[in-house]
Amino acid sequence: MLVKKLITLAGALGILACGACFLPALLDRQPPPPLIPAMQSIKTIAVVATNSSSTHYIDTDRLETAIAKEINRRHGDTKIRAQVGAATGPADATLSVNIREESATAIPGKSLGTMLWNFEPRVSATLTRADGQILWEEKEQVEKITQSIKATDDETEAWRQFSKSEWALFLILGQDHLDQIFYGRR
Repeated sequence: MLVKKLITLAGALGILACGACFLPALLDRQPPPPLIPAMQSIKTIAVVATNSSSTHYIDTDRLETAIAKEINRRHGDTKIRAQVGAATGPADATLSVNIREESATAIPGKSLGTMLWNFEPRVSATLTRADGQILWEEKEQVEKITQSIKATDDETEAWRQFSKSEWALFLILGQDHLDQIFYGRR
């Protein structure tokens, strides 16, 4: 009997030690809104990126991959898959993203070998159905992305570090733009 009490006490202490009693309740995941009618027939999107800026800091292959991965991450909700580039096969629509301008400014101050930079790519993007109908368009959108990178005062090096981060590259198009494309909301 004493052994059972000790085992029960040890179990209770283990639960308390792990914090299981103090974890927040699991949140119910809300289903996404329905796709807008224009997107309901789309099953595949080819992501094509170009860089017409004078600086060409952003690697378009990496940008295409980052955007396609985010679209594919949402596949469970949207039933839409993305592929990188137009040459990978036929697609129901093409998302064309063009980097028009790239500017970055350092934010004064350094901390533990890092510093903050504001990256501001100017982007135009269009989603076009295979029959040529434009489903969504954004012209000359400036995305302001603040990122901590290894300390440097060189803008070229700052962009090189920025371009290594897949999540930062995805932010060039942005979560809000995908919500607009799929659900029609801003």
